[in-house]
Amino acid sequence: MKKTILLALLALIACSLPSGAKNFVSYRFNNDYLVTCMAHDGQNLYVGTIYGLITIDKATGMQTLRNSTNSALPNDKVFSMSMHDGALWVGLDSACVSEITPEQTRNYQYLWNLFQNEFPYGYVTNIVFGPSGEMYITKAWDFALVVNGQIEEIVRVGSSYGERAEIEELKVDANGVLWIASWEIAWWNRSLGRYTPEGGIDYPMADFDDSLFPLGKDMMDTESMDVDANGHVWIGCRGGYLAEYDGETFRFYNTGIVSKIAFRDLAFDANGTLWVLVNDGRLVSRIGEEITVRQLELVEGEYCSILHVDGDTVYVGTNKRLIAWHDGQQTNIELATTNAVSSCTGSMGQKQGTCYDLQGRRLSGRPARGLYIVDGKKVLITK
Repeated sequence: MKKTILLALLALIACSLPSGAKNFVSYRFNNDYLVTCMAHDGQNLYVGTIYGLITIDKATGMQTLRNSTNSALPNDKVFSMSMHDGALWVGLDSACVSEITPEQTRNYQYLWNLFQNEFPYGYVTNIVFGPSGEMYITKAWDFALVVNGQIEEIVRVGSSYGERAEIEELKVDANGVLWIASWEIAWWNRSLGRYTPEGGIDYPMADFDDSLFPLGKDMMDTESMDVDANGHVWIGCRGGYLAEYDGETFRFYNTGIVSKIAFRDLAFDANGTLWVLVNDGRLVSRIGEEITVRQLELVEGEYCSILHVDGDTVYVGTNKRLIAWHDGQQTNIELATTNAVSSCTGSMGQKQGTCYDLQGRRLSGRPARGLYIVDGKKVLITK
């Protein structure tokens, strides 16, 4: 009788969930958010969106949109990316992974069988590389270890009693340990795990105990995690706390930030400063024990989803645009999410602004008729 009642309750809970893949998808990967992920190299900032991959030249501000219409990308929805050996690796919908170099784009479907045979969706939500070049990619509750272009192992993340755990974040430390932050779908438990090719998976970690957390384990937010230069794992928590795990012991720090929601994202910069993002636009930095809180200026209906650190610039992705924070100043960047070209019927001599060709080279004098970049926008000069 008790078993029948329990099964009925579980069925009721499942039926009460709204239909569609969003039941199992992190806030960062649904269609309400414009910016889903970012990466950078010396020349460009790469911004993943639900409309395609945007490349921003950091020197000129010129934006280039790649999508399935104008490039070799197999579809438009970008959910993860990582730089490795001069190539940009991009995780997309339909279990697709693209390797982009200046010469060409190669497309792979390492997790195609899982996408074809199992619910719910094909979003490749994480791509990270280990110190020996090994690649980890995730779809839902599975991650694949890829070595030299071949899948070595596919690992399902789940609890000891068989419940699948949605993978939110993957990070690899300098020792090659893969850290896994996730939540168990049926019970909404959030947990931390680790994996090495030699030792296999430890999930949930034996020393991940509810009693360690000042406000209970539910305070953990598995959507914000990073690893510092010492190999310590940092996790954003509800109630304004940060958790630090050194491999043996958890320590907790109260930032004093009052918020009903957890931190949206966190990341370390090259100087060891920890940057933390709150949904409402508060941008927090922690240097040692000193905490500084800044409030980004958001427009009505705007909320923050993700941050990325490049040198001394912090980029924040929102549901409407990209924001750059540099030297105490906020710069708002409207993203080119379509292939539209502005038209200019006058001569370039009458057009105000700095002009570049499509290779990003600055021009002087009056250019010939054609397509150019003027003040960061595509402009067609017709005479």
